[in-house]
Amino acid sequence: MKKFSKKNNGFSHFELVLLVVVVAIIASVGFFVYNKNNNKSKADSIASNASQPVSCTVTGIVSSPSYGTEQSPVVVIYNKSGRAFSGELLVELQLNNNGNGDGARYNIKTGVIKNGLSKSLRLKSFNIPYADGTFANYGPLSTAVGVMYNDPLPPNKRSFSCSTKFTLPIKPEALITVYRYIYNTDPYGRTTWLLGTMGPDAKPASEYQLEKGKEFKAFSESVPDTKPVYYYTKYGTLSATYTLNTDEMAKCEKDNTCSKFDIKFYAYDKPAPGRIPVYAVKTDKYAYRGGYVLSNVIYTADGSEAYSYKNKGWTVTTAFWAQK
Repeated sequence: MKKFSKKNNGFSHFELVLLVVVVAIIASVGFFVYNKNNNKSKADSIASNASQPVSCTVTGIVSSPSYGTEQSPVVVIYNKSGRAFSGELLVELQLNNNGNGDGARYNIKTGVIKNGLSKSLRLKSFNIPYADGTFANYGPLSTAVGVMYNDPLPPNKRSFSCSTKFTLPIKPEALITVYRYIYNTDPYGRTTWLLGTMGPDAKPASEYQLEKGKEFKAFSESVPDTKPVYYYTKYGTLSATYTLNTDEMAKCEKDNTCSKFDIKFYAYDKPAPGRIPVYAVKTDKYAYRGGYVLSNVIYTADGSEAYSYKNKGWTVTTAFWAQK
């Protein structure tokens, strides 16, 4: 039997054509897979960038500015959204009476901000007023410049905001010193502790004995976060009460057991940095002299004095907070 043999002289024409077709198919499949994966990578990158928000900060304002000084705020917009951003911002300057006044609220256009870049926009300048007590949403004597953007519709479909707080100065004449006196009026030795602003000039000197070192700072008019401190006495007693509690006063008026209420000064109704407590030190162990109940309440900003009375059985509560 004769073996079939063939010399390997290279590929035939048919074999070459077949090889080219196979390589082309492999290359086209590989290119499709590469492009598919590459496009997916790009799409993921865009989606990742799109999830990063447009944001902002407000700068250029002193945190505790002096009265009358000019402030020139600047808002900086940061765009990391994956595409160019442009829009219209709402700017609100909140000064005292909720910022009602010229230039308190206005719009400003950003122009085009390319992806990955930031842009600074100068806002309207303004002068610092004294705090007038009508706007205190941002805490004690504080107010703010706020910037807002909200677009719920495509293609932007995003919102962001930023603000900066600063503290308004108090009118110098609004801050007063409240003194404590021992008030003596008759030979029975009936004594009342009183609070007042007359200091050493209280008259007549024979009745008003100033207690040095017991004074504290309050306000002659309303400033942010303060409330009026009312003064009254109960009929048949020598106790002078100073309170922020309007419910307490309403009960007195209803029962007709108290004298007329007067606003003596303004103080804070809650603690915060820069404030000190003024304690009401009371006892229910009434003592009578000359047909009257002796004074059974003392007000003091001196914590050691307050708690020395507590050790004697008196109760100690915080009546209000004074300016430090």
